Amino acid sequence: MSQKPSNNRRNGAKNLKEKTGAGGYDPTDCRFTFFTDDLAKKMESSFEADINKALSAKRKRMEVYTKSSLKTSNLKIEQIWKAQQNDRNKLTDDYSKQFTTVFQQWESDVQKYKDQEDKLGNMFRQQQKLFQQMRVVQGQRLKTVKQLLDQFVKNLEELESSHSAQHSTIQNELRKEMALFQKKILTDTI
Repeated sequence: MSQKPSNNRRNGAKNLKEKTGAGGYDPTDCRFTFFTDDLAKKMESSFEADINKALSAKRKRMEVYTKSSLKTSNLKIEQIWKAQQNDRNKLTDDYSKQFTTVFQQWESDVQKYKDQEDKLGNMFRQQQKLFQQMRVVQGQRLKTVKQLLDQFVKNLEELESSHSAQHSTIQNELRKEMALFQKKILTDTI
C-alpha cells in the first residue's frame, strides 16, 4: 500500500493540479506546487498588458486634456488679438478722418490764398492784410494738427498700456492653467 516518496509527490502534484486548475495551493491539501515557467510568463504578460492599457488610457486622457487646453488658450488669444486689432483700427480710422479733414481745409486755404494773391496783386495793403490773416489761420491749423497729433499719441499710448495689461492678464491665466495642467499630469502619473 505504500509507494515510493517520489511517486507520492508526483501524484499529489497531479491531484492538486486537477483540484485547483493550472496549479497552485489548495487549502484542503497541505501539498504545495510551484508555478511553472509558462504560468509565470503568462502572468507577466497579463500584468504587462494591464499596465500598457492603463498607461495608454492615461496617455489618451492627457492628450485630450492637452488639446482642449491648447484650443481654449488659442481661442482666448485670438479673441483678444482681434479685439485689440479692432481697437487699433478704430483709433487709426478716427484720427485719419480728422487729419484728412484738417489737411483738406489746409489745402483749401492754400488754394484760396493763391486765388486772392492773383486778384489782389495790385493792391499791396489788402494783400498785406490778407497775408497776415492767412498766417494766423495757418498757425491755427498747425496748432490744430499739433493738438490732434498730441491727442493721437496720448490715446495710442493709453491703448498700448491697456493692451499690455491684457497681455499680462492672459499670461497670468496661462501660467495658472499650465500649473494646473502640470499638477494634473503629476497626479495622473502617480
